[in-house]
Amino acid sequence: MENKSFSIRIPLSSANLGCGFDSLAIALSMYNTYTFTTSSEFSLSGFKKAYTNKNNLCLQAYLKTFEKLKMEAVKVNINLKQDIPNCGGLGSSANVIIAGVMAANYFSKKNLSLDELKDIACEIEGHPDNILAEMYGGLTSAVLEDGKYHCFKYDVADNLIFTILVPSFSLNTKDMRLCLPKQVSLSDAVYNVSRAINVATSFKKGDIDSLKFLLKDKLHENYRIGKIKNANKVKEEVEKDGDILLISGSGASLLIISDHKIEKEFEGFEKYSLSVCNEGMKYE
Repeated sequence: MENKSFSIRIPLSSANLGCGFDSLAIALSMYNTYTFTTSSEFSLSGFKKAYTNKNNLCLQAYLKTFEKLKMEAVKVNINLKQDIPNCGGLGSSANVIIAGVMAANYFSKKNLSLDELKDIACEIEGHPDNILAEMYGGLTSAVLEDGKYHCFKYDVADNLIFTILVPSFSLNTKDMRLCLPKQVSLSDAVYNVSRAINVATSFKKGDIDSLKFLLKDKLHENYRIGKIKNANKVKEEVEKDGDILLISGSGASLLIISDHKIEKEFEGFEKYSLSVCNEGMKYE
């Protein structure tokens, strides 16, 4: 019997974007490509050695989707062509989960809607921000209502440049969540809400001057930035040059937003200059 294949390319994403804690994210122009090929047994190729086992999250998402469909999983080899660096804050778990869910939909022949697939992926991930940006592309916000995630997508002006800074170390996402306070003051909540409701308009206009104060945050960044080596120093340098520095996701990666190419190098970080990926995931 001829083997069947399914390939999908999924972009990197950066979540939170300062004031948009656990709700805003943006898809950027760096990608991983996954190819699922029918096989006599499950196998993995192209993944780092640490992820080449039964706990591989892409494989787990694939199996969990079949489980939700109440079907026996079609055995596949999963091959990864990786361009996105292995570092926290770049939506890597969302990336592999989306691949697994979309492949399961293909091989099960259930033809679920994108809305249904989005809900499965968000349930597996446990939070929606990276999932929605990587699936739908562009700037997205997530709203949870009655157990269902709703996605809102916004345009981003072409003049904005997004520079990812990737350190040589990673931080545990769980630990970075534990460092956050369990309660916040009303004034801090209002500070973030008043900014978040205006962010989409400024991204659409490419208004870097308003984004400089709209993307400021009081809910998570101040508690996390000191745990990322050299991040405070980088923030000082970037803001001195009139640009914006944010923690990407929960770190350790950082995100610079500017209206010009960042030429400067930053000690301890690899630099990647990217643009917005408006189309999101794409079948290959």
